[in-house]
Amino acid sequence: MARPTALLDEPLAELSLEGIVDVHVHPLPMLSEEELLREVRSARVRKAVLLALDVDPSVLDEPRSRAKFMEELFNAGVWNLRALENARELLRLARTPNERVAELAKRHPDAFLGFGSVNPSRPSSYVRETLAQISDLGLAGVKLLPTLQLFCPNKAKRKLKAILRFCERENLVAMFHTGCDPGPWPSGRSRNPPPRAGRARQRCQAIRSGSWTRAPRPP
Repeated sequence: MARPTALLDEPLAELSLEGIVDVHVHPLPMLSEEELLREVRSARVRKAVLLALDVDPSVLDEPRSRAKFMEELFNAGVWNLRALENARELLRLARTPNERVAELAKRHPDAFLGFGSVNPSRPSSYVRETLAQISDLGLAGVKLLPTLQLFCPNKAKRKLKAILRFCERENLVAMFHTGCDPGPWPSGRSRNPPPRAGRARQRCQAIRSGSWTRAPRPP
């Protein structure tokens, strides 16, 4: 049986490439430095962009935030009673401090490039302090995730503009997550989506939360 890395040899050779550049790698704290390096190397990745995640599971302990989150889930057709608990655990596991990413990039500059993260759902003073930290750590970009950071881009325009101005001033890359996430995350849907799109989005949310089962096809 061929080694997993050997499967990449032929396509890389055809493209005259010595390896892969992966611009989306999450160095979750559950992964040791050795495990991360081993996985990156086994995938023939020569350079990886490591992404911090500034998420806060304690937000879901606040009564207003918890009620709003559950309302969004119900509106999306997610009725799993464990959804809130699952979401809190996902945020706990996903949290990746800027310091961790900066340290990995510093220790392995030939393999890693670090992006920081700031949470626009937090107070403006926190956003300013975190952006200053990203600059001080020498990180190359800023990662934003509306789903896991629990903010609506349309309602956080002022903070987002401040973040983007900071990136422009500091010559940093702004990376904005626009897709689905694992778990029961409310999407940035419009108030009146087309019926087909609305049903598809609800199905996506329910499937990811484990609360949806396929209805039998009619005979």
